Amino acid sequence: MRLFTEAILPAAALSEAAQASEDLRRELGATADAVRWVRPEAVHLTLRFLGEIDEQRTPAIRAAMTQAASATGPISLQVSSPGVFGGRRPRVLWVGLDGELDRLNRLAERLDEALTDAGFEPRQGAFRPHVTLGRVRRGASRSELAQIARTVANAPPLEAETVVTGIGLVQSQLTPTGANYRRLAVLEL
Repeated sequence: MRLFTEAILPAAALSEAAQASEDLRRELGATADAVRWVRPEAVHLTLRFLGEIDEQRTPAIRAAMTQAASATGPISLQVSSPGVFGGRRPRVLWVGLDGELDRLNRLAERLDEALTDAGFEPRQGAFRPHVTLGRVRRGASRSELAQIARTVANAPPLEAETVVTGIGLVQSQLTPTGANYRRLAVLEL
């Protein structure tokens, strides 16, 4: 099973992210085709990507999630400005988050610690909270990359207030039209 954990965002925050995605598409015009956009129903806030995991290990993942969630209360966040990973050669378009990021980071750390204690590999790289809107296609021209970087840099900030009250374990099934997600577990903070 291809699995990841997520901080569950309320519908209003997901709607704001979807609107930001639509606004960027419209602003990019024909260059929007250089981006593989995330479908609105697939937008999420990943806490930890686990990869291909044997189904028999899901109870250990749920136990780690329970441990992390029980030590964390609701987290107030704001969906904020769009951005890119990759700078002048953007690879991923996203919207960022503001608010109680220290608490969100601590939740991710607790989850990482509990998963590592359960025998999973430690996280590779730092936790960088964001909501992915799209990925730039291979073969995008320099002018397309430059337009994407400019458009995202000039996008207005968002101001959606939201509260994360739970975390989820999600199965991801890759298809030619994008990933399909199925929540296997939800734990309240």
